[in-house]
Amino acid sequence: MARARHARRRPAAAGPTAAAAAPGPPGLAVRLVPAVLVLAAVLAFGTSVSTPFFLDDNEAIERNPYITALSPIGRALTSPPQSAVSGRPLVSLSLALNYAVGRLDPAGYHLWNLAVHAAAGLLVWGIVRRTLRSPRLPPELAASADAIAFVVALLWLVHPLHTEVIAYVVTRTEPMMAVCYLLTIYAVIRASDAAGRRRWGALAVVACAAGATIKESIATVPVMALLYDATFAAGSIREAVRQRGGLYAGLLASWGVLAALHWDTPRSSSAGFTAGMSPWDYLLTQAPMIVHYLRLAVWPHPLIADYGVTEPATLVAVWPSLALLVVLAAGALALWRWRPPLAFLATWFFVTLAPASSVVPIVTEVGAQRRMYLPLIALVVFGVLIVRAAIARRVPTARQTGTAVVASAVAWATLTTMSAARGLDYRDSLRIWESVLEARPHGRAFHNLGIVLAARGRTDEALTAYRRAAETLPEARYSLGYALASRGEDQAAIAELREFLARRPDDASAPLATNLLGMLLARQGDMRAAIAAFERTQTMRPEDADARRGLAEAYTALGAELTAAGRLTEATDAFARGAAAAPEAAGTHLNYGTALMEQGRSAEAEQAFRRGLAVAADHVPLRNALAAALATRGDFAAAAAEFNRVLALDPANAEALAGLAILARRSSSPRR
Repeated sequence: MARARHARRRPAAAGPTAAAAAPGPPGLAVRLVPAVLVLAAVLAFGTSVSTPFFLDDNEAIERNPYITALSPIGRALTSPPQSAVSGRPLVSLSLALNYAVGRLDPAGYHLWNLAVHAAAGLLVWGIVRRTLRSPRLPPELAASADAIAFVVALLWLVHPLHTEVIAYVVTRTEPMMAVCYLLTIYAVIRASDAAGRRRWGALAVVACAAGATIKESIATVPVMALLYDATFAAGSIREAVRQRGGLYAGLLASWGVLAALHWDTPRSSSAGFTAGMSPWDYLLTQAPMIVHYLRLAVWPHPLIADYGVTEPATLVAVWPSLALLVVLAAGALALWRWRPPLAFLATWFFVTLAPASSVVPIVTEVGAQRRMYLPLIALVVFGVLIVRAAIARRVPTARQTGTAVVASAVAWATLTTMSAARGLDYRDSLRIWESVLEARPHGRAFHNLGIVLAARGRTDEALTAYRRAAETLPEARYSLGYALASRGEDQAAIAELREFLARRPDDASAPLATNLLGMLLARQGDMRAAIAAFERTQTMRPEDADARRGLAEAYTALGAELTAAGRLTEATDAFARGAAAAPEAAGTHLNYGTALMEQGRSAEAEQAFRRGLAVAADHVPLRNALAAALATRGDFAAAAAEFNRVLALDPANAEALAGLAILARRSSSPRR
């Protein structure tokens, strides 16, 4: 290691010698590596391709109108404001491409994720292979660079922690961003060569900017690229900036892209410093999560699809985990003085994990296995090097290669089997939520279990799950109210819906809750309260068809009540409001016009009937009512014409026949 320290103190000159030495002409084995890695990814995650849409996939894909067409391109780059892909235009475009090819068939979406993941694995292989040839590392590593890089890429690629990014479509943000991140690093490595420096530098800047349109975590890549350059090529940060200052300025420009996309972030209520949790409180919740991730990197079981919302933690409860992380972080800093390459690995772990698991609160999700996508690379590299060193020390030279092959094969087979089995879990939504509750029970897991049980007709079990969820999760009260309403327990359902709306007035399900509440109140005969509920829906969704229809029906029922009570003026006003709420419904105009007729306002009634016929020309009751209004006003010829139009639609219509008979008698009566 004395040699490495000496190299660190003596800055290298610019040019090819400062870079990772380029691999020589590849042999057959090396040329086959990309195909082998892709095949390994397919074997590990092929079971995930048949997974149905999961959690946020429904909002981002099934209910996303923006992905249904590729033109205009601006629309395909857009997404619903509260979806998981908001502010991430390239992710939205990828979903639109999937929709164009396979509509709503989940297989195509999962295949995209798998292909992107395989591409990330190839970049890991290329980066590790070139890094191990750096003149700043021991020469024995360069001699084994191809083998070490292959094992690292293989084990990282098939690790079960990655199952989520294949099986859960919208988490493609992670591998897509990672491809841009790794391509940036790879291009920076190549940009340190004299040949093609500008071309590779431009690619690094483009990849970094593209990553900014995918996920905010790309923000750390300029830092890691500079540290990589300083550690393995230029020899110091100052020298790296001197040699390639323009390149790093270009990488930093990606922060401007991030700022533009997230200036008014649609996720400010769920993530960020305005999400309702302090950075310190969030850091306390992340300490045990990071230790948990480290354990899963070594033995990935049990895997948890949803860790639940972020809840405050105390220093007393998490201090062992926090102390361990402080020690590890201090060790990483110390390594920069004594072992910069190892320090880079440790720093990679902490820096790539930091955007999601440090001080920027994410209140909707305390943890997620996909956060380990990039950090896991450093742990796998470190693990492979540790095992390699142990074999070199403890196994006779003649058996070292065979031992390394067997160890790698066992690790690959174990991880691949676990990943394939985990993919099967995602195929069964009931099993996935049961596994969450076995390992880490929380309100959202009970809620989603209830949804699955309700869909399978197991209503009693669903109600039990909803009630458990509602203890800690206000959103579950909407589902509980819906389930109670479906069983005819209206009063209990109304109470749950009102509690839900009081606690979560801005929830995405609030318009659905107010509509259901309005329907139940109307069913209970409380029309004024029903109207208030439907009007609340309209404040949230002005064009909501269910709210308009419910409002019209409630006003109509209220008008009937008022008419029966002899309060004709109020009844007419109610019918008018019903017609205004649902002008496309012919019946609302009929009710309004009839109320006007009862007050002797035949001219206004005529106009109401005509507005109804404008949307339903063949509506027989409306035509009869219009004919009666015309007759009342003395326009017998027009009235007769309307009655005849009715008979053209319904030749045996008694009302029209009677109306024509009355008109005939009036026309034959002597005038006085």
